[in-house]
Amino acid sequence: MLGSFDNEVESFEGKICIDQLGTVYVADTSNHRIMRCPKGATQGSVIAGGNGAGRQSNQLTSPVGLSFDRH
Repeated sequence: MLGSFDNEVESFEGKICIDQLGTVYVADTSNHRIMRCPKGATQGSVIAGGNGAGRQSNQLTSPVGLSFDRH
């Protein structure tokens, strides 16, 4: 999941959240997106942002953290 391709994260920088199923979520600040990698997967997928920095509904600007609840 760490790398420079579209389905990989440039750096983790401590912006990781892991849910009860072992799915890893990463705030990929440099690429303005949130990535998800299910337990055991070899690649992640973009679940938010990923279309450059901005204010549109499909964009994020340098996400710096994550928080989830179980609901």
